[in-house]
Amino acid sequence: MYSNPREVRAMKIVTESENIKQIKSNVWYVRSQSNDGYYTVSRRLAEKFGAANRHIWKCDCPDHVYRHQICKHIYAVQFALKLKKNIACESVSYPQQPVFHESIHEGELFCSQCGSLQIVRRGQRKTKFGITQRYGCKDCNFRFTQDQGFKHMKHDPKIITLALDLYFKGVSLRKIADHLKQFHEIEVAQTTPMRWIKKYLKLLAHYVEKNKVNTGKIWHSDEMTVFIKKEG
Repeated sequence: MYSNPREVRAMKIVTESENIKQIKSNVWYVRSQSNDGYYTVSRRLAEKFGAANRHIWKCDCPDHVYRHQICKHIYAVQFALKLKKNIACESVSYPQQPVFHESIHEGELFCSQCGSLQIVRRGQRKTKFGITQRYGCKDCNFRFTQDQGFKHMKHDPKIITLALDLYFKGVSLRKIADHLKQFHEIEVAQTTPMRWIKKYLKLLAHYVEKNKVNTGKIWHSDEMTVFIKKEG
């Protein structure tokens, strides 16, 4: 399994909920990291795969249009969907309530209480990590925020992705922990960043293995390549 800079940058995008806005069931706006604009990410079911439920992804950013690469914006949407599904599957907080997995409403914003797609925006919620969009269900009046994959995490998502970024740049775990202590006044054990890395690399590995890119004979070489040995 390997990871690349686009995937790491995508994880940074996912940490802030307002960076990804779902417009339709298969269309998203993803905030540009270099200016104030947004790129449009869309997907459609690949007919030749039939029941395999594979999608063809598109983005109007230059990286995807001209280099024909899976860009960080596409990765960000994929990661957000995977993280949301992962949390729904692992959630044990309210076992008596039905859990509506993404397979039922693939890629759509739906009520986790009743499964309805009749969702509207209902203000914003202030958290210790910033402002997040709050939604409401028109059918059962349940209010909720869309989880981006960092639910129940003790530390700020920005700190977690900072640790991931430093790790992929070759910084040791000891130096990562030291950096967090010196510059962010966050004291963690050296094993803590490794737990973060292992957790989210599993999600990255899922897409690296599942979403193989169909390429031609011409390859574009990016500025950095990282090789990570598989466990087991």
